[in-house]
Amino acid sequence: MKKGIILFLMIFLAGFMTVSAQDFNITFTVDMSVQIAKGSFDPATDDVRCVGTVYVDHAWSPPDTPVMTDNGDETYSVTYAMPAGTYGYKYVIGDAWGRDESQDRPITVNADAVLDPVFFNDETIGGDATVTFNVDMTVVAEDNLAPFDPTANTVWVAGSFTDWQNGCVDFPMVDDNDDLIYSITVPGFTGGDQLAFKFTYGTTADPSDGSITWESISDRTLFVLDGEQTFTDYWNSEEPVTETVQGSILFSVDMSVMSEIGIFDPANDGVWVRGSFNNWGDGTAIDDYPEIIIMDQDIFNPNLFSLLIPLDEELGLEMYYKYFADINTDLTDPDWTETYERPYSSGGGNRVIAYEGVDNQAAPVSYFEDVNPEWVIPAGTTVEIEFNVDMTPAMDPALQAQPFDPTTDQLYWRYEQGSASFSQGVVWDDRGQYMELTDPDADNIYSGTVTVVGPSFNGFEYIYEYYSAALDQIVGEPTGYGWAYRVRFIGQSGGANAFDQPYSAPTDTWTNAEDKSGDWEAAPAGWVSDVDDYNNLPTSFSLEQNYPNPFNPTTTIRFTVPESGMVSLKVYNLLGQEVATLMNKELSVGSYDIHFNAANFSSGVYFYTVKVNNFTATKKMMLIK
Repeated sequence: MKKGIILFLMIFLAGFMTVSAQDFNITFTVDMSVQIAKGSFDPATDDVRCVGTVYVDHAWSPPDTPVMTDNGDETYSVTYAMPAGTYGYKYVIGDAWGRDESQDRPITVNADAVLDPVFFNDETIGGDATVTFNVDMTVVAEDNLAPFDPTANTVWVAGSFTDWQNGCVDFPMVDDNDDLIYSITVPGFTGGDQLAFKFTYGTTADPSDGSITWESISDRTLFVLDGEQTFTDYWNSEEPVTETVQGSILFSVDMSVMSEIGIFDPANDGVWVRGSFNNWGDGTAIDDYPEIIIMDQDIFNPNLFSLLIPLDEELGLEMYYKYFADINTDLTDPDWTETYERPYSSGGGNRVIAYEGVDNQAAPVSYFEDVNPEWVIPAGTTVEIEFNVDMTPAMDPALQAQPFDPTTDQLYWRYEQGSASFSQGVVWDDRGQYMELTDPDADNIYSGTVTVVGPSFNGFEYIYEYYSAALDQIVGEPTGYGWAYRVRFIGQSGGANAFDQPYSAPTDTWTNAEDKSGDWEAAPAGWVSDVDDYNNLPTSFSLEQNYPNPFNPTTTIRFTVPESGMVSLKVYNLLGQEVATLMNKELSVGSYDIHFNAANFSSGVYFYTVKVNNFTATKKMMLIK
């Protein structure tokens, strides 16, 4: 009898393991009819692929994924076998990036499935459509031989939908921001319409009298899609001439904190500066041009590294960069594997400097990771900080592909800063294994305490993630290349190297947004690092023009707050509809840079409005993709 039971259990367990490890067949189908109608896909010469982690052996590698099968009805299909889990994918025309969908698609796999066909890029036709036309008149306005005068001329869009000049009097374009970008939103189209048009300007109220000036290029064309669409270009498709200026920028970084806590050795290790100006210091650049990557050590201050990089670029160009610790692995145990800094001042994103086109322009001297020496936690000192997060959004199926289940799942707090995690002996890629949070009150607010043992430093760059029992894998808050991580500090109301204990951080909220600038602190509570900081505090409200502008897809919005108060920063489209809330929180006196990532937005004109107590200001910005 006992042998029979044991045999039964062995068969049952074997069957269970087989089911657990099985692959599920998922059939993907994409409808290319709109792309064919647009002329952007030719079934006779083009092919389409389904690329992403769904094809595990060749994740996100278009040349290595199979060509989808032509079903003969302008749809294409492919079937992949994959284990249960959450994946990402998109459709790509051809075997290289450049003709791919604008957004990744998520999928959760737990059974065989034949997915409903989707339109490539989710573009459809046959429904109501609205087109916003934008034309940049900068070049013609700056041409001394051109008659265009912004103070006296009217700009129109004229074409097949206006009976050309006979009807374009009803389509005057406006420049609300005096930036020479004229706009008009035209409703009443149907997806699938083929438009022909040009931009024109004149001094009379009636452009049909022949006194107007037309673009000299061939007729512009536009294939109209359902919904809202934007067309943006320069007059005559002629971009302003970009003049470059020779100059140089001196980059400097102080490694004293990393040295003090014992993870950087100035006698044996080095530092690189990596950025948009040196192709982010890839292997080829390091081998061929070390003089624009490898920083020089100051002979009087071994922890100070600097490098003067010659440049020939456009004035005002935004330069993005970070510092990278080059650890000598021949002498040091290379456990500190993530040595790219993730600066506090940018939520882990890139540093930025505007090019001035002068010799020896100096970038701010930065501490590595932005860690002030007076935030160091000495050896032998232990401090704690309690983190709290509201998991309600993660439990909503409308917001979370695989909702958080408090009865089966475990929630974790995770370091996202290589130097901090290394100082605490945390393995960088050991996801979900640092600090677990619990909810003893069952109010969806989870709490947990991070204990930091010196030598280390005060500063926490992090996200939340949970183990999903349903998926048997870790699900984390999304991250990206911008303001991707939260930043918190233990208060230091007592001054340098004095840490408020006990200390509880403000309550976070689980988010599916990459931008986490809403959960960010500039410095430890109660801390002023230099008396000059008081002298530089703003005395009036201001909202600056975003930079860069036009932009694609990220830009920075700066404003100043001379008094504490609730601050909201929102983005609106041309119809006055709110499309994004970038901030809605209490802020103290200071200057703030907020990053806006418009990767999921259409090209066009947008407005951003900041409200602080009784102060309100609005400016216009343009997204050009």
